[in-house]
Amino acid sequence: MKHSLSLSDFIQKAKHLNIEVDTSGKYTTYRLTDFEQKRPIRDSSLISKEDKKRMDAHPEKRVFSKEEIEKRCQKNVKNHSIVFGQSEMLKEYQKQQKWFKENSDIRLVIEPWQIESKTPDAIRVFVDAGHRKGTVKIESTFFDKVGENFELHLNNFSKFKFLDERNQNYSSILLGKEIIGQLSKENERIPARKNYGMNYVHDLFEATNLLSRHGISGQESFKHLGEEFITNMEKVELALEQLDTKILAQTEQVKFNQGNPQLIEQLKQLQNERKSLETAYKEITDELEIYDQIENLQAQKQEKQNSQEQENQPHARR
Repeated sequence: MKHSLSLSDFIQKAKHLNIEVDTSGKYTTYRLTDFEQKRPIRDSSLISKEDKKRMDAHPEKRVFSKEEIEKRCQKNVKNHSIVFGQSEMLKEYQKQQKWFKENSDIRLVIEPWQIESKTPDAIRVFVDAGHRKGTVKIESTFFDKVGENFELHLNNFSKFKFLDERNQNYSSILLGKEIIGQLSKENERIPARKNYGMNYVHDLFEATNLLSRHGISGQESFKHLGEEFITNMEKVELALEQLDTKILAQTEQVKFNQGNPQLIEQLKQLQNERKSLETAYKEITDELEIYDQIENLQAQKQEKQNSQEQENQPHARR
């Protein structure tokens, strides 16, 4: 939706991502064409918890309905949004997925005794689901071997199937953050976390990079970046403020527990988290400030040139 300028443009771009969109019925439906999907999914099922809350108050505003798609496309046109072309969609989507894979939410080193079994393409780690003991399978794309240990890199809401050790017919789903929480508590290692603000920094970078590819910079760039860009900047700044609060609270704990290595390590992790976020965000803001400075210098130069031309003109006769 972010990169569409009309309903037909949206439908065609969805095709490039192997998604079939049907807007002919009461509900807009979606079907994946590169997977075995017997029935299409209604737009009302493709929503987050946040969207669900909005729907409770305004059930007519289904985010992925035909009407809402058209409204978003009209907004994109009105805001002079620069969007990806149809031929660019798949490549850009794959690039986005690669970034999220390489920038997972949590990293944790686990030890051999926490691993039930290994194969060339996966490991099974011991975990609990409530009072049940069992294992979850983690594919090789989610870990790296570090000596005898393994470093997991999972996203908070990635889903893994739990296998009960006593009842093979019983299974449930555990989230990445639940698995990391258990394993971290067992081996007393502190997980390295990526601040959620980094996702917004990535969006900011992609937005400015897209404009740059179209030769748009300076004050002209702000015309195309729009409200979403400003909102993302505000979210990053909020994330930095929240980290400052956490660091202050953690510093107070360390002050009165200087012999506790775990508290000290947690403080270091928070400080590193903030430094990474601030550095990445500063690259974006510095670039925008450079654009502003160039624009101001050009304006001053033009103003000076106009002033000199007026001075050199012969005075009109009285």
